[in-house]
Formats: sequence, structure tokens, C-alpha cells
Amino acid sequence: MEYIQLKEQVKQELPVNVEIEEEDNLLELGLDSLKIMRLVNTWRKQGIRIPYGHLMEQPTLKHWWQLIQKRMKKKRSDNILYNNKNNVEINNVAFPLTDVQYAYKIGREKGQELGDIGCHAYLEFSGENVDSNKLEQAWNLLQYHHPMLRARFLDSGLQEIMEKPYCENIEVIDLSENPKFQEILEQKRLELSHRKLKVEEGQVAALTCCILPERKTRILFELDLLVADVQSMQIILRDLATAYIGRELPEESKNWNFGVYLENQYKDEAEERKLAKEYWNKRVQDMPLGPELPLAKKPSNLTEMKFNRRIVRLQKEEWEVLQRKAAENQITPAILLLSAYAYVLERWSSNKKFVINIPFFNRKTEYPGIEEVVADFTTLLLLEIDLEKKKTFKEVVEMIKKQLYQDMKYTSYSGVQVQRDIAQLSGERQTIAPVVFACNLGTPLVNNEFKDNLGKFSYMISQTPGIWLDFQTYEDEEGIMLSWDSVDELFYNGMMDDMMGSFGDLLHRLRTENWDAYYDVLPKKVSKIC
Repeated sequence: MEYIQLKEQVKQELPVNVEIEEEDNLLELGLDSLKIMRLVNTWRKQGIRIPYGHLMEQPTLKHWWQLIQKRMKKKRSDNILYNNKNNVEINNVAFPLTDVQYAYKIGREKGQELGDIGCHAYLEFSGENVDSNKLEQAWNLLQYHHPMLRARFLDSGLQEIMEKPYCENIEVIDLSENPKFQEILEQKRLELSHRKLKVEEGQVAALTCCILPERKTRILFELDLLVADVQSMQIILRDLATAYIGRELPEESKNWNFGVYLENQYKDEAEERKLAKEYWNKRVQDMPLGPELPLAKKPSNLTEMKFNRRIVRLQKEEWEVLQRKAAENQITPAILLLSAYAYVLERWSSNKKFVINIPFFNRKTEYPGIEEVVADFTTLLLLEIDLEKKKTFKEVVEMIKKQLYQDMKYTSYSGVQVQRDIAQLSGERQTIAPVVFACNLGTPLVNNEFKDNLGKFSYMISQTPGIWLDFQTYEDEEGIMLSWDSVDELFYNGMMDDMMGSFGDLLHRLRTENWDAYYDVLPKKVSKIC
């Protein structure tokens, strides 16, 4: 690789065509974390392996070129062959679960604290004139196109691809002449939104089409996240619309073999995994647990794991201001949101040093077609937050940025394994990291083709075993939706409302106020509790 190639690759990822100086901060020019990950994986194809965290520490052409030159000298001679034809054969050989899949599967078992549930997403889309027959045909095209939609999970701890999906029919409910259709929709939401799909039989997703008065429709979509990460969910919804209007699905993702990918990755990352294990083995010696939020009930005494969603929405103009301020402070928008989240958690938490559980969507895009694939490529990172001393918001941002970029050099050793190591060291059987920050910026949940043909996104709730509170983000043309899914039975009445309200207020203040200040986000009415 030559310096001019690096410069051109970076320019192609920028939102506007500008001339880049070697000392320019690329985040300020509009480069975001997803685009940087694409560059990382492009270089991996050429045998140049640079961890994402190294690039984020100094996001300039000068620093990146120094890293590339250093890696090129150590370039490996053994090239991994990335197969363009990852075809899945019928009666495919069963293959192991990833660490995250294994954790989700264990969480499904009865007797598990904060368990006996699937890692499940439930979404609703409100539209009109949807043809249920065409929708069923489109759904079947998807099920036969994407192998993981035909996956089943065995008692042996393996997964395999079935020849046929669990069910080729969608449920159609005709409420077009029923005056009580709203009540029935509510009942259906209660029935489906938290159910545990039969993944051991291959039931990993389901689709329901409700026909409403005045030719309105409501599509209900369920997905077990054993088979899909957030990008995969976006792909499923995109491909459903594509198939519905009669267009061809992407050839690259047809019969893509997730098992072969995992096998290749395990071999390919052996050296990185060894270094990462050494790093985390040192870190876990004094690593804290998750935030100790005030609990109204012990997790072991929960009668039901039921999640409730709260939403803060920022309009496009508000979100653009915050993105500009993030760039001015040389951070990504994700780090801004994470810092605000940590700031709020600290004021309610009795321990001021804690970890936040961060899902990291880790697709290795050097594999052809992988950007179109449905599977769970998630790994976890446990980010340590130290707020034992009072800090300005800018100081919190800098602390989080530094720690996150350092930790991201070592993601080959999964956060699931780190949690096991902490539990083994401490003898703790409790949940290690029950507070999650999942950030999915850059791509809308559904595209215009879906909205025009199948409906607009109107409701969502998710659940994850072992989790108290799950932060999620979804961008669209109107701005950004920031949602918290929480197990409300754990917490004091009104507490989650107060925390979410404080989070929204803090973001509004950060738009206009100086970040080099301390923000007390705890409402006066709850100061006696915390």
C-alpha cells in the first residue's frame, strides 16, 4: 500500500469531498466508527492487521500511515483464503455457538437468575394495503435465502441449519370488520412481545399480518437474537421489502456459511486472541461489577422477567448539533451518548466505579458478502467507568474515550469470557454486568422501500437474559430515538422515569452549554434515596 492509496480510501468514506492534511482529525471531518471499521477490514484483506482501537487513539492520516508501515513490515506470509462461495449443503454439519450465543442459550434455561427468557426482539409496522399472500411468499424467499433463519439449537450446545424452515406460513389475522380490533392488537402484543420461541425446533423468527379496518395493516415481527445482530435485523427487513416487490435478493448472502466463517476466524485470530487474553487476565484482577442501582427487589426474587421501554427522541436539528459538538471534541457521537449514560448511572449508583456492558458488532468485512449476511456477529466488551472523583463532562468523555480505545485493541477475547473470569476470581454468582449500552448509529432500521410497501416502524421492545437495563439507539430521517428497555419490577416505582428524564435533560443541556463543567443530573426529589 502507498500513502496516496490510504488518503484516497479515507476520502471515499468522508461525507463531503475535502482535501485532507496529514494532521487533520478525521473524526472532525465526518469519519465515524462504522466507516473506520470498513477501512480496518479493507486493510485486513491485504494482510495489514491494525486493531480499531489503535486508529481511534490518533485519528489522523499521519498516525495511520505510521501504523500501516509498521504492520506492513510484519505482514504475514500465510494468506487466509476468503471463499466467495460459502455454500451451505443440506444436512449441514452442526457447528459450535459463539460465546454470546452460548450466553443467550444458557439464559433461556429455567432456574437461571434473570433468565428463563429468550434474547428476543419484537417489532410492529403500521401500513396499508399489504397483500398477505405476497408477504408470505416474500417471507419464505428470505427463510430459504438466509440459512440462519433455518437454524436450530441443539441440547449438545451446537447449532445446525435445517433443510426447511420451522414454518412456511405466516399468521394472518383479519380484523377488518371487528370493532374491537384495538383490544385484539393489544392482546396480541402481550402474547408475542416476550414469548420464548422454540429455537431447539428451529423457530427463530415469526411474522404476523393483521388486516385492519379501512385497508390498514399491522405487521408483527419476532426475532430471536441467537441468529441475528442488529445489522442482520435491518437486512431481514430490507430483504423482506425487496422480495415483496418482486426484486432479486443479494446473491452474495445466499446460503452463506456462518459455521465456516467462525472456523476461519478462530484460526485467523489465534495470535490476537492470545494477546487479548493476557490483557484481560491482568485487568480482571481488580475489575468492578456493574452499577449498583437501588433495587426494590432482589433479582433472585423476580416473578417475571418483563421489560418496559422508555424513549427520548431528538429531532434532526438537535441531533446534528450534538454530532457537531462531538466532532469538535474529537469523539464519535457514540462516545457522547455513552458518556451521558455513564454520567446518569453514576448519580444513582452506590458504587462510583463500575462496568458497562457494550455489544460490539464485529463483522469482518474482508469476507465477500458478509455485509449482506444474517447471523449474530456480536462480541461483548466490558468498559470500566471510574467516577469516584467528581469530573466535568469533558473529563468523563476523555476518560471513556481513552479506556474504550485501549480496550478495543483486545476484543478477540470476548466479554462473555471476561465475565466468567471475574465470577471465578470473586466467587460471585450474581450477574456481573447487567447494564448495557448498545449503539447502532449510521443505518436506519428500515429503508424507504420498506416504509412505502409494508409500513412505518411503530413499536418495539426487546429483552435479554441477565440484563437489568439495555440502552439502544435508532436513527431515521427525523433524528434519533434513544430507548431504554428495563426490568421495571427490579426498581423503585418511578426510578427509571427519573433516570431517563435526567438523561434527556442532560443531552439538551450539552447542545448549548460548555462541556468543561460538572452537571448534577440527580433530581432533588430523589436526592434522599441516592
